[in-house]
Amino acid sequence: MLPLFIHAIPHYDRIENHRAQRQPANWLTQVESRLGATIGRADNVSTSGLLIRCRDTFPPRTEVTVRFHLPPEGYFVETQARVARLQPGAYMGLQFLDLAERHLQALEQFLREVPKA
Repeated sequence: MLPLFIHAIPHYDRIENHRAQRQPANWLTQVESRLGATIGRADNVSTSGLLIRCRDTFPPRTEVTVRFHLPPEGYFVETQARVARLQPGAYMGLQFLDLAERHLQALEQFLREVPKA
């Protein structure tokens, strides 16, 4: 069980984040910044970002490059993101920055096709 305290960045528009359709995810994700790199497992994804479970986390507002393959065909996504929330040593919520149209379309298709729980 995760602690109740979550470091969040207050200036981000949380309403926009909650409007985006989120779906469970379970794939390896690479995150790289000027501070280093980490690999984690995506927990959920939307067109605005994704939550990654990982031991090595970056500070709030850190700009990163995130890379992952969308199932089932393995469509490769590489884009810039920003750490929008985190639980140090447990997970990072990443907000996509300037997501390419082709990546957005692939994410939208994935979100439409994923089985609803």
